[in-house]
Amino acid sequence: MVRSRVLMMISLFLLSPILGTGTEGKKDQESSASAASRFDIKMLPGYRLQILPGLDTIGARIFRPGGLSIDFASGEHLQKKADELPSSKVYWKTKQTINGRLLTCAYTRSGYLVATFDDAFVVDFEARIRNKQELTEMLLMIATYEPLKGYPVDPGAVVPGKTQRRQN
Repeated sequence: MVRSRVLMMISLFLLSPILGTGTEGKKDQESSASAASRFDIKMLPGYRLQILPGLDTIGARIFRPGGLSIDFASGEHLQKKADELPSSKVYWKTKQTINGRLLTCAYTRSGYLVATFDDAFVVDFEARIRNKQELTEMLLMIATYEPLKGYPVDPGAVVPGKTQRRQN
């Protein structure tokens, strides 16, 4: 399990130049789409996937144009973001086991939902929640988290990556 996850991380890292800066031609974009043919969560219709390069993590952004944008990070040395939030910044926090994996969800006073799976690798999801629909959509997608098999991704939903993750 860990070995296959590491191999996936290495292959995504090696493919990050293909996902690159958006200046590549159509052929390179098709290559990046096939590289992300499976992903750890099942995306709702209308959502897109952007793989983001990292040094020792897998990063991605799951987003609907003009709507919700979820930052995804997975890595062996990540902090458990939902557990690390200071209590003074948290409106509520709860834990639940989903498919044998412990999930911690925290909703911050600034309107962010932070969800962390404590698995062989730490997996963090984070998004600014603007309404109940976005909260529902985020929870529906992260509840499908399945790192071993993943889910098929429509190649048309994959967009080229950026060289840096966006800052909140």
